[in-house]
Amino acid sequence: MKVSDFPMKALQDELKLVTEIIAFTALSYDKVGAHRLCSSHPQLFSEAGFKSFLEAPTMKKVKETGEPIITDGIEAIKNGFPDWEKIYLNGCDAIVNLPVCTESGELVGQLNLMGKSGAFNTDTLDQLKLIANHYAEYFMPPSNKETAECV
Repeated sequence: MKVSDFPMKALQDELKLVTEIIAFTALSYDKVGAHRLCSSHPQLFSEAGFKSFLEAPTMKKVKETGEPIITDGIEAIKNGFPDWEKIYLNGCDAIVNLPVCTESGELVGQLNLMGKSGAFNTDTLDQLKLIANHYAEYFMPPSNKETAECV
C-alpha cells in the first residue's frame, strides 16, 4: 500500500462522529519507531517520515503496553510534547495516543488524536478504538512485522 492510499478522510469522518477531533496523525510501527502515514494538518504535523521511540516516549509506552494514553490539559501537553506550541495554537489541549490493532490483537500502529480537554474519556476511547482497529490493515508494515498484545 502506498501512503497516498490511506483513507484519511473516511477515518476522520468516523472519528468525528464520536468526539470532536481537531487534528490527528497516523503512524505505523516498526521495531525502533513509527512511519507516518498521514496527517490531517500536514502544515503543522508531518505527514511523512519516521519518528523513533527514543524521541517519542509516549508513543513508545503505547507500543509497549497496547493501551491508550490520554494527555489532558495545557500543562500536561507542555510536559509531554516538545511541539506543544503547535498543538496548542491549533486549538488543542488534549491528546490521546491510541493503539491500532488487528482482529488477532497484533499492535500495528497508533493514532494521535488531538482535541479539546475532556474530549477523550472511557466511553469515547472504547468507540475510538473500535474505529481505529477497523482501519488496521492500512497500518500493517509490508514486512518484518513485530507483534504485541493489544488490550
